[in-house]
Amino acid sequence: MDGVQVGGGIDYLNQADIESIEVLKDAAFAAIYGARAANGVIIVTTKKGKSGQMTVNYNGYVGTQAPWRKLDLLNAREYATLYNEASVANGGGIRLPDPAALGQGTNCL
Repeated sequence: MDGVQVGGGIDYLNQADIESIEVLKDAAFAAIYGARAANGVIIVTTKKGKSGQMTVNYNGYVGTQAPWRKLDLLNAREYATLYNEASVANGGGIRLPDPAALGQGTNCL
């Protein structure tokens, strides 16, 4: 990259900073780069500053996240009732004896 051999990947490089990419696959490059050129050479040139009028390029992204729809969930009392019914249906006993004492829970509007 810019005349310097880089081992590994170039995933750290911002794509907006790349000016050109050249793929060289020729036996002549093996003389220059040695065994590292066995599978070819990729030359990446990044953008450089230029004299004259200053220019600024901006590349931005703005996004929001929101649920498509909100599910109607059980409150603590309803969950305890269903939990007890499932326990009895599986041959067990009632695990939460007073579901009304649990109230609405923490996720109620």
